[in-house]
Amino acid sequence: MKDRFGRTIDYARISLTSRCNLRCPYCYGEETRTDPADELRPDEIAEIVSVLAELDMQKVRLSGGEPLLRPDLGEIISTVSKTRGIRETVMTTNAQGLTGKLRNLKDAGLMRLNISLDSLQAERYRNMNGGSLEEVLSSLDMAIELDMLPLKINCVLLRGINDDEIEGFINMARERPLQIRFIELMPMGKLSKRDQRRDPAEILKNIRELRPVKAGYPGQPAQCWAGPGFKGSIGFIRAFSDPFCRSCNRIRITSEGRIRPCLADDTEWDFRGAIGNPARLKKIIMTAIENKPEKHRFSEGFVPSKFMYCIGG
Repeated sequence: MKDRFGRTIDYARISLTSRCNLRCPYCYGEETRTDPADELRPDEIAEIVSVLAELDMQKVRLSGGEPLLRPDLGEIISTVSKTRGIRETVMTTNAQGLTGKLRNLKDAGLMRLNISLDSLQAERYRNMNGGSLEEVLSSLDMAIELDMLPLKINCVLLRGINDDEIEGFINMARERPLQIRFIELMPMGKLSKRDQRRDPAEILKNIRELRPVKAGYPGQPAQCWAGPGFKGSIGFIRAFSDPFCRSCNRIRITSEGRIRPCLADDTEWDFRGAIGNPARLKKIIMTAIENKPEKHRFSEGFVPSKFMYCIGG
């Protein structure tokens, strides 16, 4: 389906929960998490994905919070992946506890992963979010073994906190089939001030060997680069410095049943009451897509009323 600006909207990000087992400073706030009883059930997700497919959605990304906290995750993945018209079923995760579940999730229909990783130093990683770096690295090994490629690593650059590790991340892309995506800090969490933001493009000034890589798909938010002998690539996501709104092809669905057409706009449509009425549900989704903003408002000083974990990463 096209929005009023002619963009083809064929990608839905569905948050399964606002609960998380980490406390990343650019995502976490003080809001109360959604009660598990209020989260979309597997049958409700099945219904909305079916309607999305009717509207020519082709890609579904499951996110959170942390989707691994859902005990019915395998069931949800199986349902989404088997929906006629859905070509890609992927997931964003912090990978805490993923290794032992990944093979079953792939068997259920999960195709690829985006894994959050903001430091390659175990103590720093733990201090940043309370998690285990070993868990993440073990999951990377397993995903590569299972050929779940391209495997994307999301690293939010924080000035004075982890931006001294850029070379280490680039070496990972040189040695392993990973797309390391350096993400510019957005004003959405405890760390959101301008002086904490590091423009990923600054990296290019010091790494002369990197050359542009052609985008892998329409609407790709990352500008990708690689160098001679690289097994992977480096991506820069600069939502603040170099917005990609004109090619944005996505909508977000929150865990309690709201459609949010733009991350950086608080307008949402509640569809929970339309579950069980496919025609009404379809109309709500179409209305949300038709009203997707032309561009985000970060440059205007806009700060979303919700933190990232409440919207869906």
